Amino acid sequence: MARTDESILACQRLLKTTHVSEDDARLISQVKLWSIATYVLDDFGFDVDRVVSSLLIPSLRRFNIQLETWRADWSESFGVNTHVGDYPRKGVGLHYHFAKLYLTSHAFRGAPVSNSHHVYQLSPELEEFAQAAVQSAKAILRTIIVDEEIQSHLNGLPLYFDTMIAFATVFLLKVATKFAATVRINSSDILSLVEDMARVLKRVTLKMHRKHLLVCIGDGLALLLQRCKEAGHTERQLSVAAPTPQQQNMMVDQNHATSGFDWTDYDFLFSSQDALIGGNFDTWPMNFEFPNS
Repeated sequence: MARTDESILACQRLLKTTHVSEDDARLISQVKLWSIATYVLDDFGFDVDRVVSSLLIPSLRRFNIQLETWRADWSESFGVNTHVGDYPRKGVGLHYHFAKLYLTSHAFRGAPVSNSHHVYQLSPELEEFAQAAVQSAKAILRTIIVDEEIQSHLNGLPLYFDTMIAFATVFLLKVATKFAATVRINSSDILSLVEDMARVLKRVTLKMHRKHLLVCIGDGLALLLQRCKEAGHTERQLSVAAPTPQQQNMMVDQNHATSGFDWTDYDFLFSSQDALIGGNFDTWPMNFEFPNS
């Protein structure tokens, strides 16, 4: 997508034409959102290991405001549709959290994993965005878990929906197990949410083709949770919510308990011979480049 293309810059003019439809409006809303994502990519690039410098924090803030504005502009633009019900309005919320997770997860770029020898903490400004990334990832999972209407549409949505669901889930697991002392989160709550997600995916994918990406994701997630528990990631051991000095001894115990679980060996998606793609859990970046339109 060319950010200077006149058809992109002036796409909203279509809304003022005589024969514009709701489908046109939905398309324009997506063009606007993808345009913001393109600007994010231009500013932050592809290097997921490059730490976000203080010079880029204003860009994070500006893009965040643009996403909030996009959500406000479009959240009340769609009513109940004859064919897809209330999905157009609900989809605005999901797309917003997809894009916000992509943006704010940049806060984790280059952040080293906290361990028993060194507790790494983000700067206060970056932690603000890291927390926002966690909240958006949780919002994505909660929406899928509780909204049966959204669940009913999962079999026909674009592939990047499945990709973002997988990314949000892997992101939360990584935060809960590898970055529990980097940001102030409740790891046990995150694990419980992921378990709920695994149950929902198992149920909603029963009627999907066995090579559907969500089937692969659901199977891989269930196996990952099982191995995570077997390795010692119990609720007690995942309860570190803030990197205080009093908690560092607990972190040492947790690291010893989970030392037998090698994340680098876990293949998240390629959990069966029917899987379409493979992806090593440990090599999934804390943020990734928004899929091209």
